[in-house]
Amino acid sequence: MAIQTKKLGQLEYLSAEGITVPHCFTTKKGGVSTGVMAGLNIAIKDGETKENVQKNLEILGNALGFEISDLVLTRQTHSDIVRVVGRNDCNGCFHRNYPECDALITN
Repeated sequence: MAIQTKKLGQLEYLSAEGITVPHCFTTKKGGVSTGVMAGLNIAIKDGETKENVQKNLEILGNALGFEISDLVLTRQTHSDIVRVVGRNDCNGCFHRNYPECDALITN
């Protein structure tokens, strides 16, 4: 399976050939974050603002066709835990009740 680099304006991301659903592997290129978080930072960490993360997620959503209100996020742990999620799990980006797991799946 080959990996392609895709560009949309300043945004640059990677996509795998053969996967037919919208997906991407983000790079740092194309976001609004500055300093040590420069680029497309999509995680709230020390030194980052909520506004920058929201704008970066909106940039990504515009490229892939999703609204950030439809996101389901996780606190990733390298484990064998896979969580099935649906519409009721869309809690927005800025809560702190992220489930710990290694993957999310949906139908």
